[in-house]
Amino acid sequence: MKIIFVLKVSVILLWLTYSTEALCPKLTNKDIKSHTENCMNILRISALEQSEFSVENLLEYLQLKEVKNRDIIVKQAILESGWFKSSLTTKYNNLFGMCKPRSRKTLASGVAFRYTVEYPTDTITYTYAKFEHWTDSVKDLLLLHEYYENRGYSTIDYYTFLNDIGYAFESHYIKALKSIKLNKELKRLNNVRFT
Repeated sequence: MKIIFVLKVSVILLWLTYSTEALCPKLTNKDIKSHTENCMNILRISALEQSEFSVENLLEYLQLKEVKNRDIIVKQAILESGWFKSSLTTKYNNLFGMCKPRSRKTLASGVAFRYTVEYPTDTITYTYAKFEHWTDSVKDLLLLHEYYENRGYSTIDYYTFLNDIGYAFESHYIKALKSIKLNKELKRLNNVRFT
């Protein structure tokens, strides 16, 4: 399958190179190279959006989508998914423990399950989202970021952002994220896969 994909990409790139030169003779080699790289990224993103989950695919997807704070987001996925082993992750493709939103735009395809927690002063029912593919969960997290950025929140200091929007409602959440040492943990997660 990879060989067919590479052949298709090679044919497309060859065609793009010659058609771009013919249609736009004033483009520089740098412009053509940039255009070719953008096309390659789009094709690779498309391929990842059809592939099974793996930590390597998640890292590549975040990089190709030019996601800021990638390391913290991977830590978030590790923490929220129970090291990618929770049923919310493996069965419902929800990497981040995302609840199904009531008002913001979402890619959730429905409700995975509901979970009720009784607090001393309140009872809250969490409605966890399910996604058709693991990349939809990533895109939904980015929609959440966009939703709050449009309301004046900044994701530059991502830990502060998580606190400010109430994502990190438990006091130990940020500490738990910071305690995950990615370089060491990623080796342990190399074999984690699901569709």
